[in-house]
Amino acid sequence: MYLTCFVMFITAILWVVQTVFLDEFYERIKVKSVLETAEYVESEFESENLEAIVDEVSLQEEVSVSIVGQDGSLFIRSDRSHDSVLEKLSSEEIGKIYMQAVESEEGVLKSYQFLKPEPLGVREEAPQKGEVKSIVYANVVEDSSGQKQMLFVDSVITPIDTTVSTLRTQLLYVTGMLVVAAAGLAILLSKKIADPLMRINDAAKTIVDAGQDVRFEGSGYREVVELGDTLNSAVEELSKAEKLQRELVANISHDLKTPLTMIIGYSEAMRDLPGENTPENMQVVIDEANRLNRLVTDVLSISKIQSGTESLELTRVNLTELIERTIDRCSKLTESKGYSIEFLAEEDAWVYADELKISQVIYNLLGNAITHTGEDNRIKVVQSISKDKVKVSVVDSGEGIPKDQLGNIWERYYKLDKVHKRARIGTGLGLSIVKSVVEMHGGSCGVDSEEGKGSEFWFELGGGKLE
Repeated sequence: MYLTCFVMFITAILWVVQTVFLDEFYERIKVKSVLETAEYVESEFESENLEAIVDEVSLQEEVSVSIVGQDGSLFIRSDRSHDSVLEKLSSEEIGKIYMQAVESEEGVLKSYQFLKPEPLGVREEAPQKGEVKSIVYANVVEDSSGQKQMLFVDSVITPIDTTVSTLRTQLLYVTGMLVVAAAGLAILLSKKIADPLMRINDAAKTIVDAGQDVRFEGSGYREVVELGDTLNSAVEELSKAEKLQRELVANISHDLKTPLTMIIGYSEAMRDLPGENTPENMQVVIDEANRLNRLVTDVLSISKIQSGTESLELTRVNLTELIERTIDRCSKLTESKGYSIEFLAEEDAWVYADELKISQVIYNLLGNAITHTGEDNRIKVVQSISKDKVKVSVVDSGEGIPKDQLGNIWERYYKLDKVHKRARIGTGLGLSIVKSVVEMHGGSCGVDSEEGKGSEFWFELGGGKLE
């Protein structure tokens, strides 16, 4: 509808311009041609080839040019001047024009109307349509000898009634063809654009009812295809998010249930059975309570970080000492189980960072390494400084990670074998917290792993060594 209306609007403008105002446009063009010709002849008035110039310009512009002396004698006349208005004017009218031209500095522009001559030379009182309009420009110019002569330039404005009638007939046909073509093009465009969009819209409506297992089929124009691809990507992300959410709920439920079961079981035993209120049983309850506390803390931390409500308190931190303190705390918890942590650093490294959050990154990487290291129970931490950056690597000797799953391990509760295993240290959210915290500091993190040879988790911060 819009396209058809637009075409009709443009056609209406053409009708108005080509029919209603055609006479006016045509007359303005003829007047402009007369004035430009007169200006050119005046500029060449002292030329020796003035007569040739007059003939040439009158032929090109389809005007008549005459140069008349003060006494009315004709000096120069172009080849087209046999139809000049000058021949139809009386001497009194010519004298009147001459006086007006003398008084005016810019010349005189006038229009005259004459009756068309009849074929047999019989002149009658013809109607208005039998009149011919002429435009006349006159100006007084001095020649090289100082004598004043009058320049006449005139042109006939030919009646264009027949032309207007022809244009109207053509525009009538053109208008009809344009309207039909616009309607056909509109239908074609609607099918190529609107139909795919309607299909995409219908598919979008089914997402809420049928879940995310929906496919958007975009076809036709590139923008529609790109819209379909974008929505398909969005559906895939929604499906992935929903899947991770279900796994998150299942894993958190498991992590909550296990320590709660042990706390309840040991507490009931100490309450109901004589002699069970031992330090060992109390320590089990304390350990399981600490596990619950770590789980809740990690869940709150990842939620704050990913919602953007967590802020950094940057200070100048000795990263080397921070790593040593964190390793010392972990060692006290794991030495009794045979774990050993080796730290390698050539010199102290200083960075501007949030000390509490960076210590959490180090602790989580150590907990991950302790959980997945090999039979030798050895973990190695390496600090290296390169230019203005410091890199910290935590290396274990475990089973390694398949290459096709390296990009997924930073997801919350992602499990390589999809079987929940109780971690010895940590809650399953550690790597996700590591990535979020490091990115908040403008750093980067990654993992290098080979199946059967262990893994190296690392993070890198700017700042490097500060003296």
